[in-house]
Amino acid sequence: MFSKTLGALLLTATLTSPLMAQVVEVPPSQTAWGYVNEEEKERFEQITAPFVSGEIGPMDPSNYTNPKECEKDAQFLEWLYSWREDPITYDTVAWRNMYQYVRAMNVLKKQDCSCATRNPPSDPAIDLVNTQPVSPLTGDIMNTKFFYKLTNKAVDLAEAFCGGQL
Repeated sequence: MFSKTLGALLLTATLTSPLMAQVVEVPPSQTAWGYVNEEEKERFEQITAPFVSGEIGPMDPSNYTNPKECEKDAQFLEWLYSWREDPITYDTVAWRNMYQYVRAMNVLKKQDCSCATRNPPSDPAIDLVNTQPVSPLTGDIMNTKFFYKLTNKAVDLAEAFCGGQL
């Protein structure tokens, strides 16, 4: 009996302490997905809406270019090689995912599956990575779920539009 009462008192004291209020407080850039870039979310929805609704269907198959014939951006290749060789870090995954996202969004925005559109410069990906929250303890990029989910959706739409791999 004593241990249940003591446990209840400790739980009540913990939940009502000022420290607990600070831990539970959710920053405005956090949601159930974790970090959310509201501006990018709105941009994503505007660009992908015509593809999702069916307003824009797949492109003419005769315009398809095999992505293996396209020259890749040098920075992306560096990220890709480090992702394959080095121990995988949050930073490496973030760089690679952001570039994949930029590639897919570029194809959808321009409605073009050419090599130039599929392999844009890496600068927009770098800009997006710089918006990600960073761990104050390690300096690593934190919580890339938001862009990971958008990347998967954008790549699926771009591949459906192009009629093959991105």
